[in-house]
Amino acid sequence: MAKLYKNISALVITLTFLIANIATLKDYGYTWDYPHHYNAGIKRLEHISGWDLSWMPRQDRDTFGDQPYGPLADALPVLSQIIFHYKLGILPADSAYHLPLVLAATLGVFALFNFLTVNYQLSTAILGTSILALY
Repeated sequence: MAKLYKNISALVITLTFLIANIATLKDYGYTWDYPHHYNAGIKRLEHISGWDLSWMPRQDRDTFGDQPYGPLADALPVLSQIIFHYKLGILPADSAYHLPLVLAATLGVFALFNFLTVNYQLSTAILGTSILALY
């Protein structure tokens, strides 16, 4: 019975977090450092995939510096933007760009819940994960 409560709690908290973030995805917009990450993402995605992405609009062509977050953190948002905005047309460009970040945060909430459940107890996991999800 305790395992059932754990699974239901994990599912409810994680899905609530995901749904709330997807519902507010259009409110994120771009940040001041978007051109740096965007251009670095295009550059890294071209390097990783071998694709020619010269058709993509560039922000500020002088901001092609590498970012310290690694190739996946730069390339995945650009890949998401290509798929969900340019190819499928189902999300605005900024929402498509932020989608991988929302999915990564959802995985983080789920991982925290599992960590707290294993190392502490279910009530601690529910409280800790809920506090993080509401932040």
